Amino acid sequence: MKLTVLGSCGGYPEPGRACSGYLLESGSARVWIDAGTGTLDALLRLSSLESLDAILISHLHPDHWTDLPIALHRLAVTSKGRPERPVPVYGPAGWPDQTGVRQQWFSGDGEVYTPHEVDSGLLVRSGGLEISFAAVEHGMETWAMRVTDGDRTLAYSADTTPCDAVIEIARDADLFLCEATLAEHQETAISMNAAQAALVATKANVRTLFLTHLLPGIDPVRSC
Repeated sequence: MKLTVLGSCGGYPEPGRACSGYLLESGSARVWIDAGTGTLDALLRLSSLESLDAILISHLHPDHWTDLPIALHRLAVTSKGRPERPVPVYGPAGWPDQTGVRQQWFSGDGEVYTPHEVDSGLLVRSGGLEISFAAVEHGMETWAMRVTDGDRTLAYSADTTPCDAVIEIARDADLFLCEATLAEHQETAISMNAAQAALVATKANVRTLFLTHLLPGIDPVRSC
């Protein structure tokens, strides 16, 4: 299993660093997790959109999805009609309308994606990967994710304050990709700082913690 960080900026991009987005690969499987501003450019340097097995959107704050509509537009234009395999897109309830994708403003003769809404019982099997979801606490519907290929396990916190759900979905993961939006000693009801992320990782007994979603201007070395 290979994780490539396409963007790790929280809230909005800064020069040279896109918002949240990750490419997860295992064997022939390729999954795009979150499509924040600037991540499409980074993704296309590594993978074609046609080769994706799924796109996963954790929640509907814009820094996690704004590149999705333009990605589907590009897919529609470059595939010259209905692709052989429309890409499944998973997200919170109502995501096609709330992101504007339902407007079908992109051109093409057929569907380039199939929409799915996440719930707590959903288990996605895609390209040899198994993906499960847990609702976490971020002030809006937000889904943390756990992905396994049968050998290794990745957990992704999405954006959340420390809570039981994120601890459980990260339990014994080989890699825990966890947001650390806040500056040192700052706390809110919707996000974490680095110390809180480390505490969650310790409680979950993860092997490796990887911090992401750092606000622009925060020194990633000092924040750790």
